Amino acid sequence: MNSHPENKKTSCMTECECTAPSSLPAKLFTITIVFTVMILGGLGWYTWSSYQQFKSAESGRFRLIELSGVIMHLDEVLTMSSHMAAVTGESQWEMRYQKFAPRLTDAVNEAMGLAHDISMSKALAQVEVANVSLSSMSEEAFDLITADKRKAAVVLIGSEKYDIQKRAFSDGITKFTASMPKHVKAELENYRHRALVTVLLIVAILPPLIFAWVGVLSVLKKYMVARKEAEEKIANTAKFPSEDPNPVLRISRDGTVLYCNKPSAPLLNAWGYKEGGAIPERWFQYVLNAIGSGLTGQTEIECDNRTFSLTFAPVMDGGYVNIYASDITDRKRAEEELKSLNKILEIRSNSLAESQRAAVKLMNKTEEAKRDAERVNRELKTSIEHANQMTQEAIMANQAKSEFLANISHEIRTPMNAILCSSQLLSEENLTGEQKSFIDVIQAGGENLLEVINDVLDFSKIEAGKLDIETISCSLGQMLDTSESLMRMQANEKGLDFKIFKGKKLPERILTDPGRVHQCLSNLINNAIKFTERGYVYINVSLEEIEDKPFIRFDVEDTGVGIPANRQEAIFESFTQADGSTTRKFGGTGLGLSITKRLAELLGGKLTLSSEEGKGSVFTLMIPAGVDVKTEPVLGGQNIPVSQPSLSKDKPNDAKFSGHVLVAEDSQTNQTLIKLLLKRLGLEVTIAQDGDEAVQKALTQSFDMIFMDIQMPNMNGYEATKLLRRRGVTVPIVALTAYVMKVDERECVKAGCDNYLSKPINRKKLLQVIAKYLPIKGEDISEKIDSIKSQVDEVSQFYSKGEVSEKPVDKQNS
Repeated sequence: MNSHPENKKTSCMTECECTAPSSLPAKLFTITIVFTVMILGGLGWYTWSSYQQFKSAESGRFRLIELSGVIMHLDEVLTMSSHMAAVTGESQWEMRYQKFAPRLTDAVNEAMGLAHDISMSKALAQVEVANVSLSSMSEEAFDLITADKRKAAVVLIGSEKYDIQKRAFSDGITKFTASMPKHVKAELENYRHRALVTVLLIVAILPPLIFAWVGVLSVLKKYMVARKEAEEKIANTAKFPSEDPNPVLRISRDGTVLYCNKPSAPLLNAWGYKEGGAIPERWFQYVLNAIGSGLTGQTEIECDNRTFSLTFAPVMDGGYVNIYASDITDRKRAEEELKSLNKILEIRSNSLAESQRAAVKLMNKTEEAKRDAERVNRELKTSIEHANQMTQEAIMANQAKSEFLANISHEIRTPMNAILCSSQLLSEENLTGEQKSFIDVIQAGGENLLEVINDVLDFSKIEAGKLDIETISCSLGQMLDTSESLMRMQANEKGLDFKIFKGKKLPERILTDPGRVHQCLSNLINNAIKFTERGYVYINVSLEEIEDKPFIRFDVEDTGVGIPANRQEAIFESFTQADGSTTRKFGGTGLGLSITKRLAELLGGKLTLSSEEGKGSVFTLMIPAGVDVKTEPVLGGQNIPVSQPSLSKDKPNDAKFSGHVLVAEDSQTNQTLIKLLLKRLGLEVTIAQDGDEAVQKALTQSFDMIFMDIQMPNMNGYEATKLLRRRGVTVPIVALTAYVMKVDERECVKAGCDNYLSKPINRKKLLQVIAKYLPIKGEDISEKIDSIKSQVDEVSQFYSKGEVSEKPVDKQNS
């Protein structure tokens, strides 16, 4: 037992070397901190990237909304340019078209690049296809204009194929705009999903993270406790062995147990030895190593499921070794737990390292995306400025269109005034039958041309959205009586039976624009008479409720040529009639029904058709009554008397007036004609060449009435009228103008004019205006005043009875 191989000594010394304090807790704490920082950094990056994507998508949505407006503006500019090029043949419209066409294509392409929704992409694809077709037809029209084939260009621009593509373009834009809310909803749903993912990640990551920190802190606490206990045990080794709470053994050089304290008894019992006996051979080698080297050795043993740390401290003078044992079970378990936790953290650290590398790659891509976004933002800013410029140009183009319509109206109506006035004056001369027929042809042709001009201007105003609708209270009975008196003569000339049937419970007054309703009825009745050779034209007026709202229904029924079923929708389109032969036989622009349908829609109603070829047609016009029909007096009751000067019913054209009138007119032709016309009416006439001369003569001479042309050199009619009113001139001033826009009439009244006559001057309206302000020759002035006073008293009595409610009276019509 005392002689052991030398090689065992070395191995025992290696096994019993002292170990440094474990660095495992410090590593664990460091790994936990790194792990926490990586998790929180990943969550922050994910949240930041989601926010950036939201901002980018929001910017794209705003751009799509802006592009929809740009596309509609450009389409309006291109449509107007192609139509005006075809009508006028001027090259400036083609140049304008060529300028804006690429911009429309670019806007559509940009919108397609931003639209990620399938329905939006399909709608934009439809817009793109329609735009290509429209561009092709417009280019073809420009080629025809260049080849001096303007008529063919007008036909092409007004063709059904062109209108189909226009409808397809508008339908695509409508679908595109309608799909935007759905697209925005999908985007918001996506960001809600990303927000939910972020919350779930936080919920999934924070508990394990908290658990890890709790575990780390717990292990650190156990480690600190074990370390403190170890320090206490080491301190106890300095005490007398009998006082040491831990096992202490004293072993002689030959392996005999010289001494053991009480706590060491369980250890010896576990070994199967006792005091005075020899220790196990495997521990004896440690004793030899300690005595031989003079160094303290250390090892660990397992005993009764406990772990002890044995320290071999040699006492060289005594020739023995003290063995100090300490229970390190709790510390070993803590270390094992630390090792297990360390492995878990290493695995997660590796996973986080991979995630970090992926995050770095994503960050790099994000930086690239950010640079791309900045570039796109710069391009977007440029595009917005470009779009704003195009919008301004579109507004200027629209303004130019309005100015063009006003100017062309003036330029056409001025010579038309000369033609129609001359023919009216010639018709009053003693002419032969052949000469009279020539004059009738001139008058009919001029009136037809004037009708075409009015249709084109109305259509242009509707297309530009500039048509005024003035809703006022008006008499339904008076409206029907006016239509009957104006249309009966045409029907009688063709031998047609013409009647208006009034249904029951029709209100006496309705709330609408009487001028536009009368225009609709005139178009429908005129068409019915035009296309009916024999039989009748009936107008059935009735009251009908639609969705609990009262509507006035006008059924214009005829026994005319009728309309084929396959053409009944097409006749409501612009420049379209039932067929080419109809156009050649009956004439017309093909705009009447298109204008009527759009006017009906602007009035809040609709226009429909029921027809059978060869048997006749029924056009149904529906307009809102605008009043409570239950409280409104029924049609057929007492009408409101209106004081209006009238001419002799027997010989209205033979009326002679008294008075001295001033005519301000710069056109020599019109001067001659209106002077001759007024002299034939018994008036003394003085001519002024322009506004300046009119003001000078009106201030220095006495006149009973002034006719003021609006467009004159040096000083126009507006300025001259305003100046005369400021100077105290109170005589009636009647505006004469070739402008026919509603705004022009308002400007005349605003300037101080008492009435308004448009050129060409209608003789009947001229007589009515003169009769309103000047006395007829032979008529006693006092009697005229008494008559007017009597009419005023009658109206006052009528209102005092409470039979009607007060209505605002239009100054011009009062």
